Amino acid sequence: MIPFAQCTYRAQVARLRKLAQRALTQYGFEIASVRLIAHWNNATFDVRDQKGERYVLRIGRPGFQDVSQVASEVLWLSRIEQETELCVPHVVATTLGERVIEVGADGVPEDRVCVLFHRRHGFFYDRKLMPHHYEQAGQLMAQLHLSAQAFVAPMEFERKAWTVETALGCVSAVDQAAFKALLRPGDEVTYLAVWDWYAEVWHTLGLHEDVYGVIHGDFHPRNILFMPNGVGAIDFDECGWGHYLHDVAVALMGIRNHKRSDDLRFAFLKGYRAVRDLPEVLDGALDAFVAGRLLGLAVWTAGVTDHPWNREKTVRVVRETMDELGQKVKGKRQK
Repeated sequence: MIPFAQCTYRAQVARLRKLAQRALTQYGFEIASVRLIAHWNNATFDVRDQKGERYVLRIGRPGFQDVSQVASEVLWLSRIEQETELCVPHVVATTLGERVIEVGADGVPEDRVCVLFHRRHGFFYDRKLMPHHYEQAGQLMAQLHLSAQAFVAPMEFERKAWTVETALGCVSAVDQAAFKALLRPGDEVTYLAVWDWYAEVWHTLGLHEDVYGVIHGDFHPRNILFMPNGVGAIDFDECGWGHYLHDVAVALMGIRNHKRSDDLRFAFLKGYRAVRDLPEVLDGALDAFVAGRLLGLAVWTAGVTDHPWNREKTVRVVRETMDELGQKVKGKRQK
C-alpha cells in the first residue's frame, strides 16, 4: 500500500472517508451521505442522516491536537453555549456519551481524533463580503473575548499558547528546515526582522487579563457563518491562550486583498469597539501580528509536506509571503 503521505489528494480523501464512516458508527443514527467539505490541516465531512439532519465530522491531523486538547476545546465551546447566547459549534455525543473519540482506518497513519458537530444553515461571504457583515463579525469577536475574560479555566483545561514561537511556526509537527531551505538571498533578513518585530510587540503587550486570554485563533471570513438570525463562528480547532489582538489581526489579514479592504477594516474595528475596548497601541501591534501570522502560515505550508496541495504550492507561497513581508518591514522602518 502506498504510504499516506505519498498519496494523491483523491486517494487521501478516499482513505479518510473510510475512517469517517467508521467513526460515524458510534453515533447511533443511519447515515444517508458522507461528503467531503475540505481536506487541509484537518479533514471535514458533511454528514446527513436518514431523517435529514446535517452534521460536520472533523478528523484531526495527528501531531497537532491530542484527545485532551480537543476535549478542552469542546469544554470551551460548551461554556460559551451555557453562559452566552453566542452561536458556536454544538458538539454531538456518541451513544456512549463521548464527545471526542479516536478512530483508525487502514492506510491512514495513526488513530485520528474525531469530533461531530451539528451543522447550521448559513452563508460564508468572500468577495461579496460587505462592511455591515464585518461589523457584525467584529461585534461577535468582542463578545467572545468578553466571555474569555470571565472564563476560569479548570485544571484539566489544556490548550496551546500562541507564544512568539508557536505563532511563527516553531512547533514539533512542522519542519522548520523545509521552510528555511526555500529562502532566497535576503529573505533571511526579512525573516529575522519579522521575528524581532513580533516578539517586541508580544512582550510589550504583556499577559494581563484585558489583553490576553482564550482566543479563537483562526477568525477569518471562511470561519464566520452568517445566518438569517445573526452571525456565528465555526472551527475553534486553533483556540488557545493568546493575545486578543491576534484574533483581530487574523480577521483583518483575511480581507487584506479584498477590493473594499479599508471599508471592511473600519467596519470590523467599529463593531468590536462597540462591545469592547482595544489597546491604544492598536495599529503598530496589529501590523506586527499580521506579519507574524503570514510568516507562520508560510512556515506551516512548507513544513507540512504530507498534503499534496502543500507540496505543489510551497515554493510559490514562501516566495510571495517573503515578498509581502519585505514590504511590511520596509514600511515599518519608514514610519
